[in-house]
Amino acid sequence: MERGDICSRRFPDCRNLGTAILNSSDGVNWIVNTFFVPHGELRAIAWSGNLFVAIGWSLNGLLILTSPDGLVWTDKILYSTTATLYDIIWTGHEFISVGWGTAI
Repeated sequence: MERGDICSRRFPDCRNLGTAILNSSDGVNWIVNTFFVPHGELRAIAWSGNLFVAIGWSLNGLLILTSPDGLVWTDKILYSTTATLYDIIWTGHEFISVGWGTAI
């Protein structure tokens, strides 16, 4: 999925939005989901066919959000890493994310 592609009749996007994800079922009317992430931002979203995964960063660590429908999101912060990830894809078998330096 490239950012902005249609996934399960949804258009999720997080580009340049800080910690918000925009979601639309028609590409015209948008719902804003905002997440409280101190000093952080979301970078990219990928779709596997049954799960959206959004990645980003915060001062507390790596930020990962998951959603089966693009509307309700579960957040996970990996406190054990300071990696900064910039993009994520679904390969057909697994999610792969890349970031600064050697972060994969």
